[in-house]
Amino acid sequence: MTHSTSLACIRRLMTEGDNISTKDLIKTWGEILEFYNHLIDNEGEQLRPIRFLVRHIIDRGYSKYLFGGTSLYNLMISIPTTNQIDYTKTLLIEYEQLSQIVKFKYWICPKENRTKNNIHWEMDCQTTEVNDTFEYFITQNDDWNSLI
Repeated sequence: MTHSTSLACIRRLMTEGDNISTKDLIKTWGEILEFYNHLIDNEGEQLRPIRFLVRHIIDRGYSKYLFGGTSLYNLMISIPTTNQIDYTKTLLIEYEQLSQIVKFKYWICPKENRTKNNIHWEMDCQTTEVNDTFEYFITQNDDWNSLI
C-alpha cells in the first residue's frame, strides 16, 4: 500500500443508499482499524488519536450501529437509516497534527449542502480527550443517544 491508499482500496466502496447489515458495519470498523494501523505503523503518520477512537467504538459495541468511513486521514461516522447507508447525519473527526488538536464537526444535512456555516455541532479537544468528547457528542445529539 502506498501513502495515497484509501479505505476504498481495502473494501468495496459503499455509497449512500446501499444496504448494510450489522455484520457489514462490524467488518467495516475492523477494516478502518487496519487502515489506521497501516498509516501509523508503516507510513509514519501521527494518527494515534483517531485510531484510539476507532478502537473505542469497536470496544463499546458502537460498531454494530454506526457506519464508518475515511476521507484522506479523517474519520467519518454516520447513522444508517433503515439498514441503508445515509450520510445526512455525519460526524467528521480530524486530527490536526501540527496543533495536536482533534476537531469534531457534525452536520445534519445532505453532504452536498455542507458548509462551515451550517455545522450543527462542533468541538475541539486534546488528543487525550478524544473518547470522552465522542461520548459527550453522543449525549448532546438526540439521534445518537440511542447508542448509550
